Amino acid sequence: MKAFVIARMNVVRLLRDRLGLFFVFALPIVIVIVFGLAFGGGARARIGIVDSDRSALSAELVSSIEQSAGTVEVRTYGSLEELRDEVGSSFVQIGLAIPAGYGDQLRSAASPQLQFVTQASTVSLALRPVLDEAVQREAGLFRAARYAAMTKGISFDQALADARREQAQIA
Repeated sequence: MKAFVIARMNVVRLLRDRLGLFFVFALPIVIVIVFGLAFGGGARARIGIVDSDRSALSAELVSSIEQSAGTVEVRTYGSLEELRDEVGSSFVQIGLAIPAGYGDQLRSAASPQLQFVTQASTVSLALRPVLDEAVQREAGLFRAARYAAMTKGISFDQALADARREQAQIA
């Protein structure tokens, strides 16, 4: 019972002291707003893509990345240098460069080397799985299409279309 009397007296004193009210309620809110505006997280994470190949297969990879990205903004760039500048200025957190000849290399059963452009940051580490998932999903389709083309004696494009159709039915 004595604890309630003491607590009530402290609340009454606090309500009478306007300067105390300011430091207890108003100042923390002001500090949160100021730091939120200064360091706020209002910006969206961005993934940059350079498609040097501009083939149907590279366009499908870009589309797959856009679908995997969810709320992450995906931007396309005309050159690798432009992408590196954007990553260097932290406007884009991570980038992917699709090399020229990507589609031809896939059709010939080669493994094209995709180039990741990033800075060491927690945001880019968090975005890397988005790119990896899309690249691995497309790589799985290409492996299935190559296998089907060899075993069934059909063209790679036909086998890839069949693999995409099967994937759409599963999803």
